Amino acid sequence: MAGNEPHWPALDQGVFQSIVEMIGVDDPGVMVDLIDTFLEDSVKQVDELDRSLASDDFKTLHRMAHSMKSSSATFGAMYLSELCQSLELSAKDRCADSTCGSKVKAIRLEHAIVVDALQVERTRFMA
Repeated sequence: MAGNEPHWPALDQGVFQSIVEMIGVDDPGVMVDLIDTFLEDSVKQVDELDRSLASDDFKTLHRMAHSMKSSSATFGAMYLSELCQSLELSAKDRCADSTCGSKVKAIRLEHAIVVDALQVERTRFMA
């Protein structure tokens, strides 16, 4: 990424609150479980992006980017979702634009920011 893109908050609070409202606040453990699942799965997905790129496995790269795009958007990580969408489109074209490496790097960096934000949110449900 060129570095001049708008950077949204790690989590869009409106989107995040909508999932909280959908799940309900009566059982905060459900939100903790959902956040934990996202954190665990997304760490594996980011690692798989690296492996897929290194082995020119564009099919897996495309699938992982698509999966991360959707799950990130669900939690309100809209910038991460946008980065994943960009990688998804490039991977579909077998990274012909030669930007997949920089896109995976940007995803890894933004993912770390999202993880920190979700861990903060997670503590709200631990009381």
